[in-house]
Amino acid sequence: MQACEKDLFQKFFEKDSCDYHAIVLEYGAFSKSAQSKRSNPLSWILNSELFKSTLRRAFEEMTSILLEEGDRFPSSFLRSFVAVVQKAERFNKSILLVFLMEQSYVQGILKKKLERTHLFFRRDPPASEELRAYLAALKSCLLETPPVCRTEVEKAVKSVVRASSISLLKEGEDHDLFIETYNRETGEEPPSKVLGDFNDFMENKSRLFEVYIQYTKRSYDFKFDEIVSAFKEVFGREITVYELRSLQRRVLEGEEISAVLARYNTNYRRMYHIFDDVFQEFLTRSPELFEFVREFSEEILQEVSLETEGEQFKEHVIDLVLNGPEYMEVTTKFVRHFFQSVINTNGLSLASEDVRYFTHRLGEGRLSVRDHSSLECMHQMFSEWTAQKEEIEQLFENILGRACEGEEAAKFVEYYRWDDRNGVRTNVAIAEELYTSLEYQDVIKTKIASLVPNIPRASLYRIMAKGIESDAIKTLRSDEEILAFTKRCTSSSDA
Repeated sequence: MQACEKDLFQKFFEKDSCDYHAIVLEYGAFSKSAQSKRSNPLSWILNSELFKSTLRRAFEEMTSILLEEGDRFPSSFLRSFVAVVQKAERFNKSILLVFLMEQSYVQGILKKKLERTHLFFRRDPPASEELRAYLAALKSCLLETPPVCRTEVEKAVKSVVRASSISLLKEGEDHDLFIETYNRETGEEPPSKVLGDFNDFMENKSRLFEVYIQYTKRSYDFKFDEIVSAFKEVFGREITVYELRSLQRRVLEGEEISAVLARYNTNYRRMYHIFDDVFQEFLTRSPELFEFVREFSEEILQEVSLETEGEQFKEHVIDLVLNGPEYMEVTTKFVRHFFQSVINTNGLSLASEDVRYFTHRLGEGRLSVRDHSSLECMHQMFSEWTAQKEEIEQLFENILGRACEGEEAAKFVEYYRWDDRNGVRTNVAIAEELYTSLEYQDVIKTKIASLVPNIPRASLYRIMAKGIESDAIKTLRSDEEILAFTKRCTSSSDA
């Protein structure tokens, strides 16, 4: 084997690894065959089963590190990465990590991790610019030290957010202490809902302290005591920091406390009723106080007519719910519950890609789990799903003469859902991919042997070599076309 060929192999396999030695031995055997003259080493590596297996294994390992538990990447991602490797003419885990970090799907997952961590250590949701800065810092961190497990990704996320949390060390220590205490008392990690409640408690407490300290230091009247006292008389509860600041601003601008509270009380009850209806319908629960006032304390005090603007406000609340993580959790449970009885009677399995697609369709249609239209949508999607699987199975049977396996069905179902085929019908695109597969070459070879009994093996290999070299194999469909092609190759050889 030439030195340049060994150098090429080292671009795709770690030197001295088992895979490297295996590919060298395999290529050594191949280079002695006549077929090697028609194939260059790079093409041979990219099409070798050993490299495909190595690539798939590395892809699955890295995606399992970056993904949330139970999720998987769409099958099309692996095909896209293969194209990147072919263009780069090399492969290593750094190239893979760069590719994954550039995918919007991965960035979406990492943004959710960053948002959760930000809300844990900070008081307000991150601004879009701040989130982009987090993502850029996280990307640099992971590329500098590629993670080997999911825990390292979580540590990197936490490190990036902590680094920007100036003067919040005490708050961070409070949260760490809360987690340790909760874990010690319950034996579990605190769920996101519990963490959110604790954050709200600490936030309201610390901000009320800040406002009061500012009040005691100023020479002019902040109306702190009057507002807090009057609010408690009207609502029968303590005021939150969000409400205090909104009310305080109006009072300091010259409005009477009683007038401001009267308007707040009227609008609060009307808007909370709408807010509660949306939460009950889409999340099957009532909202927490902090969820409402944190988002709408300013809007509640505005001069609005809910008779004319109520529907607009409701749509705004629905947008907030649809873009939140809890809607995804609720619809995921709904989808799994709906399909449970259907799957049991049809022998189908529901993969994470299926769940993600069905929940996406529900959200796209702005459907709640309590809306009858959701059931109609699920029935429609199930019908589409089964029809797609049946069509895929028929294509496999007609072209490859065998049943479609589970992973293959999952891969091609994604074509119907997400892939942009530039106007080409999906079943046509799938059929074309099967016709151009290596397995179809085996099908043609078997058919030639069946149609031309006792054909010499050498003649069969020559016919296949001509078909592969000229790409004619991909165009052969019927037995008549296969037989005619065989006769043409045989007559040209005889001549």
